[in-house]
Amino acid sequence: MQMKNKNKYHKGAQECGRARSARDTTMILEGFGCLPELSKTRRWEREGTRFVDVIGDGYRCFYLIEELDGDRVLNFETGIGLFEINGDQHLLHRQISMTEGVGITKQVRRTLPEQPPQRFDPEDGAVFRITSIQPNTTLEFYAAPNTILASSDSYTISPVEIEENALLGRKDDIIQSIDKEEFKEMMKDAIIESFTESQKQHDIKTRRINLTRKNAVISTPVVRLAPDNYNDTEKPPAQQGMIIYNTDKKCLEFFNGDKWIRIAEED
Repeated sequence: MQMKNKNKYHKGAQECGRARSARDTTMILEGFGCLPELSKTRRWEREGTRFVDVIGDGYRCFYLIEELDGDRVLNFETGIGLFEINGDQHLLHRQISMTEGVGITKQVRRTLPEQPPQRFDPEDGAVFRITSIQPNTTLEFYAAPNTILASSDSYTISPVEIEENALLGRKDDIIQSIDKEEFKEMMKDAIIESFTESQKQHDIKTRRINLTRKNAVISTPVVRLAPDNYNDTEKPPAQQGMIIYNTDKKCLEFFNGDKWIRIAEED
């Protein structure tokens, strides 16, 4: 799965989960029912600490996955994953594994450079506690390439991965990479307003402007065909329906598809 650049590296989300398949590294998040220490009071759920509340659909986060045997932690893994809602399933796609280890003391077996996440077999029936965390070191914040550090919330660092040919900006209250289409959408009203409100003369070098709608209309108090461009010998590449001002004859001419015809004048 291609890594997206929408990041929300907030800590505090917590749910239990299970492996979706032994063939991939996606985890299915299942709320709090399989976590004994949480299911007693359900207070975590009331406080809105599920991934959908803290992270949100389509955002990446740092995660901690702990394999549990009752209250005992057997193994753990930290990394970067993408949270996604697919139908009625809440999924965490583990994209980069940063550390893994054993036991509640968090004895690390492997650290950076990052590796593909380990695979879990759902047939094993393992129970996992999955938590969103903040990295322990500055180096871990730079796990994704082309990244800068920003902050969308107080005292919270959020790495932002800048896409090719993109800008850094704030959109939907999130500091993120802004591509050309998003920038155009953000600036559309401002560009239109600056053009429509301006009373200055605009000189445009484009060769042609086409109004493609069938009933498109140009409405203006005055139409002026520029002189000093065409005459009896100098004509544009003729197309049916063209009208020009002929400076030799000092009149308007119309091309009917076969020849240029003088538009009759009235005294």
